[in-house]
Parts: sequence; structure tokens; C-alpha cells
Amino acid sequence: FLVPVSRLAEVEATILKHLPAAPKHNKKQAQATSAAGGRDDLISSVYYDNPDAQLPQFAERVRKEEGATLIRLRWYGEGRSGNTVFVERKTHHESWVLANSSKERFTAVGSVGDLMHGKTDMLGKLTPAARTLAVGIQKLTRKRKLRPCIRTQYERLAFGDPDELRITLDCNLRMGAEQGDWDELPECVEDMPKERWTRFQYAVMETKQATQDEDDDTPIPWVAEMERHGLCQETKFSKYGYGCLTLRMGSVQLIPEWYSQLQDGTLFKYATPEPRLTLMEQPSLA
Repeated sequence: FLVPVSRLAEVEATILKHLPAAPKHNKKQAQATSAAGGRDDLISSVYYDNPDAQLPQFAERVRKEEGATLIRLRWYGEGRSGNTVFVERKTHHESWVLANSSKERFTAVGSVGDLMHGKTDMLGKLTPAARTLAVGIQKLTRKRKLRPCIRTQYERLAFGDPDELRITLDCNLRMGAEQGDWDELPECVEDMPKERWTRFQYAVMETKQATQDEDDDTPIPWVAEMERHGLCQETKFSKYGYGCLTLRMGSVQLIPEWYSQLQDGTLFKYATPEPRLTLMEQPSLA
């Protein structure tokens, strides 16, 4: 769901009527953030793709191809240096495969840059499962010449219980176009030149019911009521996708429907949020 920033306080108050505030991350992530001295609600992700080959990872996701993958590096807290980095591979599965889409991850050990460049000397420090995942990510990165492409950064509010119903609100969302290898990247999005990053003018709300199948789109009644009052709008929005479409449009092959709806102002079906928000236009970086 997208939430107009002008309605964010109402949405948060409504959620708190039904769910308690929850810790942002699990215990292991919280310890990693605390050790780095950072803010435990700040989440940063660097997505790998190839702008020189028309963003194949992004294109596969838009087409919803079976087995489409996405590689990202994520950390919690301020700044890239000194934080524990999680290396993740997200894989999309169609309903006919009879398997849920998956997210696999492991904690990077040693030099993240060396790992993403395919060096193997640190693989022996990983568990067997993590080693298998790391090798798969290295092969894909090498085959498609993937490199840091888009960074997303936002503050997360969490509500509920992961074992039942959990809702997250991602606020103050920024996206930046990366240049260079991992070791050359700036600490934060705001450290990039101003023409290389943008701020998204909606918050992003996600609902996750532990007992609900991913293909079951039965709405939560009180969330559906918020949508009817124009507090939020369900959409297929992608943070990474928006970053590509805004900052790397010159490499984009396909434009998803939700982006067109954002541009022409037809996304919100039940009520137009006030004041009317417009998307910031940024130069495209191929």
C-alpha cells in the first residue's frame, strides 16, 4: 500500500488501535545495529543490476518471469561502514510452480566487495548453506555483469507479531543511483550528488499474515476500510523499481502499470489525498 505523507499520522493511529508497536528487527539484527551505534529503524539496501544491458534483473521482475531473481545487500543503522551486511537473493515463483517466492540471505564475512567480485577465500568461513547461496550469487553476478545499481533508504515502523499479523510502515523513502563498486559507494544516499538521488513522496505500508498463503489476497477488514477512506492504496509498487524508473529510465525496457498510475494521478481509487502530491522529476542516469 502507498500512504500519502499528509495522512501518515492517521494511518499510524489507526494501526495502533488494532496492533501494538513491535521491535523493528529480530534480536540478531538489533544486536548488529546496536554494536554499530546506529539507528535501529533505518534500513538501507543496494540492489545489483546491469544498466548497460537494459537492467535484466528489473525487466524479469516486471515480466514476472518464473525464477526471476533479485540480488541486494542490506544493512540496518546509519552509514555503510561498520554495519553488518546481509547478502540476499529474492526469487519469484509463479503459482503453477506450487512453491512460494523466496528470500534467502546470509551474513557477509570479510570483504563484501571481494565477495561480490567472485573471490572465494572467504567462502570457507560460511556455513554450507550460506556457501551454496554465496556461490550462486557470485555466478549470477559474474554472468550478467551485475554491479551496484540502486540504493533505497528509509525509516521503518513496525506493528504486530511476525507469527500472526505484522504491518510495517516505511517512511522518508530515498532512492539513489549508485556508481562504482561496493568499496567506492558513499555512506548514505544523501552523500550522493543531488542529481543522483530522489525522495519518494509517499510512505509504503506492507501487511503480512503468517497464516495466509501469498496468493490469498483476502483483505484485512480494517485495512480495507482505511483504503476506502483514501488513507492508503493497494498497489504493486516496488522501491527498487521506482528507483530504476526515476533514476535510470534510459536503461528501462518495460514500464509497469503502477508507475503510469503514479504519473497520471489515477492510483488512488476512492479519494484523492489532500494536499495533492506530485512526483519529483529527476534526470535519468543510464
